[in-house]
Amino acid sequence: SARQLAADRSLVNEVLAGGVTDFVQGVAFLYKADNLRAEVALTDGAGSANTNFTDTNGDFGVEGRVDFLASGDWKAADDFTAMGTQDQLLVVGAGFDYTADGDSYVLIHTVDAQFETNGGLSLYGAYVGQFGDTGADDFWNMGFIAQAGYMLPDTQWEVFGRYGLLLLDDDVTTGEDTLNELTVGANYYLKGHDAKVTLDLVILPDGSPGGQSGLGYVGSDDEQYVIRGQFQLLI
Repeated sequence: SARQLAADRSLVNEVLAGGVTDFVQGVAFLYKADNLRAEVALTDGAGSANTNFTDTNGDFGVEGRVDFLASGDWKAADDFTAMGTQDQLLVVGAGFDYTADGDSYVLIHTVDAQFETNGGLSLYGAYVGQFGDTGADDFWNMGFIAQAGYMLPDTQWEVFGRYGLLLLDDDVTTGEDTLNELTVGANYYLKGHDAKVTLDLVILPDGSPGGQSGLGYVGSDDEQYVIRGQFQLLI
């Protein structure tokens, strides 16, 4: 979370992915090679934040991810900026999180790619899906993210833009089922990510679904504009 371009993650992430899997407990097995990284884990399932080991609702989760380094080095893939990137980077990956609870289940999945040049350009794109069964209805929610950043030559300034599209299944929402999110802004790096200033503008032409307190948006179908300023200091 400290190595984003924007002040916070996207609405797509908050609704479909990290917003429900940001805290899970379990055991994972990792594999690392020169051009390949893989992980598989057994967890207590998505949505298990603020529960403890005595939770008896029967949830369990299985998750995994594979990343392939086509060019460049892994260190450049630790963040989304091309600041300090020496060799052209291209990483493609895919991951999933399967959580079951009785007759209900949800499969969160993603395919994404990251590209950086030594000239200051960084690109990122992702598809995120959420397929499952509530016990009464099947559903398939989808999201798409496209992001670009550019380090201004011979400066510590970076400009960026991010677009997110959220497509919610009619069976799981009573409000707006197509949500757009546009974010534009700039970073000033005093000392890399250890000390940086971020200012961005978020435009939500279709509003935001309720309960997205992690991003501070208002649950409403009305158009919203959000201005965020952030100073980050990592110690």
